[in-house]
Amino acid sequence: MLSAMLKTADITQSSFFCVPISCISSFACLKCLGVGGLYRFVWADGSSLYACEALGFPCFPSGPVFFTKTYLNLQLELGSLMTSNRLFSKAFAACGLAIAVICAHSADAASISYPDVSVPSAGVKFTDISEDSATDPTPLYGAPDGFIVGLDFDPSGFAAFSAGGGGDITDGQLNFNVETLPEVGLTSITVKENGLTVLTGTGTAATNVSAVAYIEVSITALDGIDLGAPINLPAEIVSYSADLLTDPGGSAWDLDATVGLTGHGGLVTKVEVVINNNLTAISEAASSAFIEKKEFQIVIIPENDRNEVPEPASIALLGLALCGAGLAGRRR
Repeated sequence: MLSAMLKTADITQSSFFCVPISCISSFACLKCLGVGGLYRFVWADGSSLYACEALGFPCFPSGPVFFTKTYLNLQLELGSLMTSNRLFSKAFAACGLAIAVICAHSADAASISYPDVSVPSAGVKFTDISEDSATDPTPLYGAPDGFIVGLDFDPSGFAAFSAGGGGDITDGQLNFNVETLPEVGLTSITVKENGLTVLTGTGTAATNVSAVAYIEVSITALDGIDLGAPINLPAEIVSYSADLLTDPGGSAWDLDATVGLTGHGGLVTKVEVVINNNLTAISEAASSAFIEKKEFQIVIIPENDRNEVPEPASIALLGLALCGAGLAGRRR
């Protein structure tokens, strides 16, 4: 976890603030609360990232957004909603510090690979399973176990905590492939996760926590034949947030997102999956914020070449229903 405190710095509209951030492979932005001014990071390739002066952390006007590219230089550019150069300085000093600390921490977070996991009941095999983090030592997800319709993880230390002002971001990336047995295809992949939050003290809605999940799937084989060029499906992004005013004390949260895999001219027999998870906690002077991931599962629904669910998976659907009940919490 990293903590980034607001700092005042002499940054003007004409300033350039260049940070070597090639070490960042993914980064999730916070949701803008619509309070105060909004400013914009502009990269050399024209990509933008926004920051809210009230938070001093990256955000985006329309909600959470992930950046999966790497960038070498960062230029600070004043956005159209600037209200105060002093606040502008504070916001971007904090954002710059956050990025610098992410880079420093990412050097310590090594990628971890796990053994392949076969799930005969669903007719699939998970291969090339690995996790990495831009902010924390790994493991965060932990080693997976197969269950009747997918993979089950028991996260450890996948949390964000902040007290007395500032914020904390925990980032975790999970990569894996899914291959099917002969005459079996994939119809969907679902990510399910849950956890708890604790918001205490005195403050405003600026004391908050959030969770974001980004799922990217590429189809690499149809009917058992590798494709020359993968079919890259639209990314699925889901998020949860809670604040001190609406959710004081402790509460449960959950997220789930499904990527459909049908309608591509054949049975989907191999896919590559990238999942980015971010937990964020932001506090004020007299408050604290905590969010933790407790459970994480990958659920698949298979089919055979007659467009029927394979017999072993008919039992799995019951397990899926029970799994959903077990992971059920409160979604926002």
